[in-house]
Amino acid sequence: MNIFNFIGQKEWVHLAPVPDSYRGKYRSTDYNEEQLGELYANEVVKLVENAEKKGRRIALFLAESLQSCGGQITCNFTINVFTVRNRT
Repeated sequence: MNIFNFIGQKEWVHLAPVPDSYRGKYRSTDYNEEQLGELYANEVVKLVENAEKKGRRIALFLAESLQSCGGQITCNFTINVFTVRNRT
């Protein structure tokens, strides 16, 4: 039951893949920690660039500090994301 009457994802919401090195898009079996952080941060960069191409700006980047399944966030993901965002 949809008590809030949500209809799909709003155009101003951009979802980045979870930086999960165990089950995510990029995994620790294929990349080292530094590479994982860069790969997942680049996914966020792509979202930002696509939004900006459409004349939009990102006002907020919201991320869980710890994943609910044990905190598999790669070591340098957050640093990479905020470093890139602060350059633009």
